[in-house]
Amino acid sequence: MNILNRLKCAAVLGLTLLSPMFATDAAATAASFTTTNAAVDGPGHCYNGGTGGDPVNCNIYDAKSHVWMNGGPIGEALGPGMYYFVVFQPSGQSNPKDGSDNLLSYDTGGDPYTNRSFTINNDLTITYSGNHNQTGENIRLGLNPDGVGPNLDDWYETTPNSGGEYHLGICRLNADGTQPAKDSCKFDAFKLVQVTTPVCDANHPELCVCDDAHPELCVCDEAHPELCPTCPCGGTFPDCKACAVGPLLTISKDAAGTYDRAITWGITKSVNGPTLRYLASGSTQVDYQVVVTKSTTVNNVKVTGSINVHNGGNQAAIGATVADHLGADFGNLPCTITDPTQFALIAVSSDASSTYGCTLPDGLPAANPGSNNATVNYTGLAADGVTPLAKSDSTVISFDFTENLVGSDCATMSDLFNGVTTVNIGTGSTCDAGTFTYSKTINAGSGCVKYPNVATLTPDGGTAIPSDASVEVCSPVQSGALSKGFWHNKNGQAKIKSAPAPGGVCSVYTFLAGYAPFYGVKTSGDKSCAAVASWVLGVLDQATSAGAAMNPMLRAQMLAAALDYNLLGANFNFNMKYPNDKSAAFGGASCMMIPDMLTFASTAPQYIPPTPEQWYSQMKGIQALAKDAFESIAITTAYECP
Repeated sequence: MNILNRLKCAAVLGLTLLSPMFATDAAATAASFTTTNAAVDGPGHCYNGGTGGDPVNCNIYDAKSHVWMNGGPIGEALGPGMYYFVVFQPSGQSNPKDGSDNLLSYDTGGDPYTNRSFTINNDLTITYSGNHNQTGENIRLGLNPDGVGPNLDDWYETTPNSGGEYHLGICRLNADGTQPAKDSCKFDAFKLVQVTTPVCDANHPELCVCDDAHPELCVCDEAHPELCPTCPCGGTFPDCKACAVGPLLTISKDAAGTYDRAITWGITKSVNGPTLRYLASGSTQVDYQVVVTKSTTVNNVKVTGSINVHNGGNQAAIGATVADHLGADFGNLPCTITDPTQFALIAVSSDASSTYGCTLPDGLPAANPGSNNATVNYTGLAADGVTPLAKSDSTVISFDFTENLVGSDCATMSDLFNGVTTVNIGTGSTCDAGTFTYSKTINAGSGCVKYPNVATLTPDGGTAIPSDASVEVCSPVQSGALSKGFWHNKNGQAKIKSAPAPGGVCSVYTFLAGYAPFYGVKTSGDKSCAAVASWVLGVLDQATSAGAAMNPMLRAQMLAAALDYNLLGANFNFNMKYPNDKSAAFGGASCMMIPDMLTFASTAPQYIPPTPEQWYSQMKGIQALAKDAFESIAITTAYECP
């Protein structure tokens, strides 16, 4: 467009004439750097460049988005090289670099100069790789705020210039693509005009619609069929069909599925190894195992709800029946109507209701959510209002199953050893079945001691479940008994001599005289404790196992055990089977108290005092078993029966 035409356009529009402006370091050429792009945005966006196509030197536009950089003239005006374009306010020519307060391009908001850089090739074509829109040689000045790029407020910032003026700068870049210290730019100016959008008014009644501001337009007509009433019996308002006479039933319902997930916990405690242990000394390690079981069952699976039937007709419904069943996922399982008689007579404009229930097999439901179908069958009338006609109405609804937890998903475990020591099993709590192991060390004691160990599983909020695994440890009995050597020395002799002697008769004499093998204590006729002590000394001195039998040694060991019982109170349930079997000397008994052992040995088969002495039929082997039994009491190697 020549300068005369530009003056004419400016005069017609009442706008200030805008011309290309160039930096002082470059020669000015007659070129306009902005244009429209009718192929992309449509025609008519330039206000001083004609009505068709893309004007060569347009500089007045109707919107930011419709201003494009005119690539052809730029290539001719600037020549080959690397450049960037920038939009700024009129006062910003002195510093078009990123960061300048005069820039209107979003230099720091997602559209830096590197996104606005391009290359003019030797053939004066343009190469551009940023994300501004590009068509051929033309590039849109603004970056689409709704595009795939950064989230921008607008295509570029609005100029503060009171005349609405913008400047486009085309600036050369260094060879490495950076902005030079001294700018070499060419500029072009353009303006935006405000376009008024028509609104609903007297001049534009076609833009008025039914809304709160224009309620008079909200009427039932061809333009607003949605405002017309619905015909209850068919047809289109106002040509509604007449409703047939008779009952008209509609069915509705609700449904809810439930099931119980029952948790059953169990606990079993056991000992790895024997539960009866003999321990002469030291200690023994007891290994325990606790097995926790958890079983889950799903039962009481059911669907319940209520069914309602409404009569919207003009006659009562008589003899209506209602059926209900679950969907195909449950094999169309039929449900039971609680009170079907409720639907026998349904008056006009009335409702009839009943609850229902469906019982499913145990186990998780086959589907969740599920579906439920209900149908009402009744006799209505045909369109003539006279002829009976079978009718029905159905409804299908979806429902969810709700789980009811019966029991607890988790439990607490504890262990009480010997009634006093608490041992945590695992972490003390569990939500799963499992096997837990741990050990306890038990030291040797005296006699047989039972160590109860009770593991307890307590479901959360439930009742404790105990399981006991006891261990019995038997060690030699520390009964206080002393060996025959004690009764032979001065301490033992003094113990005998200081025994009570009511009426001058030593209590030890009375005790010993009651056992046949000790018949010798009665020989002297002296019943004093000193005489008894002297007799004891003599028996112990004669102790020997030599010969065909061992009567003297058996008597001495039996005497020491008798004195231990009488004067020291040594008594326990002697274990004939451990550590070696001595039961043959005591009639096959497994266990026997000390006084019972003394009595049995005194009446052993064929004991005939005093001469010739027949004790245990003079069978030395049997006598040795009896001797060992009495001796183990005195030297504290005997075990008691568990």
